[in-house]
Amino acid sequence: MEAIVKASEAEIIARDYVCATCWGMLQVVNYDWRTKTAEPKCMKENCTGAGFVTKHYAEEERVKSRMQYQDFIHVSGEVIGKKKLSKEERDELIKKIYG
Repeated sequence: MEAIVKASEAEIIARDYVCATCWGMLQVVNYDWRTKTAEPKCMKENCTGAGFVTKHYAEEERVKSRMQYQDFIHVSGEVIGKKKLSKEERDELIKKIYG
């Protein structure tokens, strides 16, 4: 995704936001000293980089994801009838559910 903005804005975006696709860090590229513009872009080489989200939002989503995973582990153990699943059992269950 191309987002050509003022160079100063690109620096702020790179500092306060992450990639909306992979939550990776952003870098500022394609400085144009004549127009004083630049492009904030995902640092990951193969990422399509479809926009930006705040670092705060990404961290909240990571926390939610971790909590959902912990809930999944707890509930799946109850369903199977075990207090605690081994890593192999968890991986196999996740593979069965999500493919």
